Amino acid sequence: MDNEAFLGYQGFPDNGFSDALINLEGFLHGVGLDLDTWNDTIDWNEDQTSATSVSNTEITSVHNNPAADHGPQSVADSTDEGTFNELKPLNLPWKVSEEQRVKFSCQIFPFADVLQGFVLPSRFSLSRYIAGFVDGLNNHFPFVHMPTFSLDGSPRAPEMVLALAAIGAQYRYERKSARALYDAGRNIINERIRSGQLFPLLSSKSQSTSPLDLMTTARAILFLGKYCSWSADTRLLAQSMEYREILARCIRQDGLVEPSHVDPDIWAHWARIESDRRTKLSIYCFLNLQDTVYNLKPLVLGNEIDLRLPSSGKTWFAPSEVEWRASRACDPSPISFRLAFRSLLSTSNGVSSLPLTTPFANLILVHSLIQRMSLARQLALQIDDRSLQPSVTSELSVAFDRWRRSWIKAPETVLDALRPRDSLSFASTSLFALAQVRLYFDMSHLHQFHTYDPVAIATAAFSAPSPGRGSHLLQALLHATHSLDVPVQLGVKYLSQCHVFFWSVQHSFCSFECSVFLSKWLHMLAREISSQPLSQMELRIVTWLLRIIEEGNASLEGALLPTRDTSEARSQVKMVSDLSLAVIKLLAQQLQDSNTAWPIVTVIGKSLDIYATMLVEETGP
Repeated sequence: MDNEAFLGYQGFPDNGFSDALINLEGFLHGVGLDLDTWNDTIDWNEDQTSATSVSNTEITSVHNNPAADHGPQSVADSTDEGTFNELKPLNLPWKVSEEQRVKFSCQIFPFADVLQGFVLPSRFSLSRYIAGFVDGLNNHFPFVHMPTFSLDGSPRAPEMVLALAAIGAQYRYERKSARALYDAGRNIINERIRSGQLFPLLSSKSQSTSPLDLMTTARAILFLGKYCSWSADTRLLAQSMEYREILARCIRQDGLVEPSHVDPDIWAHWARIESDRRTKLSIYCFLNLQDTVYNLKPLVLGNEIDLRLPSSGKTWFAPSEVEWRASRACDPSPISFRLAFRSLLSTSNGVSSLPLTTPFANLILVHSLIQRMSLARQLALQIDDRSLQPSVTSELSVAFDRWRRSWIKAPETVLDALRPRDSLSFASTSLFALAQVRLYFDMSHLHQFHTYDPVAIATAAFSAPSPGRGSHLLQALLHATHSLDVPVQLGVKYLSQCHVFFWSVQHSFCSFECSVFLSKWLHMLAREISSQPLSQMELRIVTWLLRIIEEGNASLEGALLPTRDTSEARSQVKMVSDLSLAVIKLLAQQLQDSNTAWPIVTVIGKSLDIYATMLVEETGP
């Protein structure tokens, strides 16, 4: 029996499959991927209209911006050791002058006793690290306003610059410097705690430090927490757990309710207020991501937050006050997190009731829905049963569908999957896929990511039960399959080498669960085909997966699928069994070969490789 005969399904009843695919296409059409690639296999609706492309304003350096009050200023001096007058000067958008470096050195001097011989990097290194931060993390979590940023612009919280530089050095693969900068930032934070500068502020109404100082310090701690969480070091992870409590207390102390004052009409003042707002919401997302990955109890609940959602990306990234004013005039009216979240939980079917949101806002909202799902499981009466109550599943399914429609409706979610500036919307789709899977297949309680041991991680995932079969899994299967399709369409080898610029760390965690879910579902099908043939829905998903894996074979120049048996009865079982292995191997190769700045991604790739070996040992090659 050949592949086409096995996979032929033309004429089968639809059973709602096409509607689900239309929803998926409408949701994901904006990411710039060709979802019609497999149109010989799946009937996509060609009448879908594409949204209008969003114009993008690239970040430009502030030292080229006369409207900015603060920013990196290069020394226009022929004696500058970075100048070579025989040629045009090297374009360094975040060039730090020696004057700025000296000022910053004076800012950290009061902490000399606790910096343990720390030597501030050269101005060239600092320039490189700031650029590394902008290229690497800033687009994924934009809460530092880079158009008004300067090295010496936070004199009362220099630890923020050290922590930011640590992240930037990591993205420039200078891990020794990154660790030194991290240690310096941590030592200053610890000194503030030891000397009572921080905790009295957190526990009283003391006015000795301004709220701006508190939130700038909170930004530093958030950077340190990110560095610890993704470095695949158990000692650093323990430090990250310490930061969780401090971060939660910081944002509660500064306030999770929007102040009554009107946003100022001065760019620099607006940037400070918006930065603080984004910092609080970023901390909420970061803590929630840690909860999701490490199976922790939430420290900050969504119902505590009554802040405005972030402004549009165009307004936030505007490189000058003139462009900021022009963009701000076109922004829709601000909406609060609480109102937007309530609209997702509404039983109304109308799209018009959904507010216009931004990519960052959509990321925050999908985090909140995932947290709500996690809390529902924790409150379940039967401890040994991880399944959600049908009423809860129904409520969350409706909420996630309303989030999907809001995502489509949002003006700035017409994206290119390879544009770092657009990574927020792309990241939110990965969390959405994870949420669809976790509605019916939750293995979070089995996670061993905190060990950073690939064997332990793989063994725990391998022990997870099968997800079952049925039409209720359709959305989970579609979005999990799409998460596998994306790297194949972009090029697995290419993406593995450019991973650091396009995708955030959370993509790796979400893809891990999606691939394990697909593998277990396929493995179960292979066991049951003889007694319970594939349904039309299952056959279509298997067809799509086979096309994806065959295309992935070409990208990887290797055999993800072995030569199939010619026996008709055996070929169906063997083909589905082979797919169960291939979906794991595909992601394993992408992550193992990745040039990511964060070791945790490589650990996940190695874990999947071990998982594949365990699967071969159980089923045979």
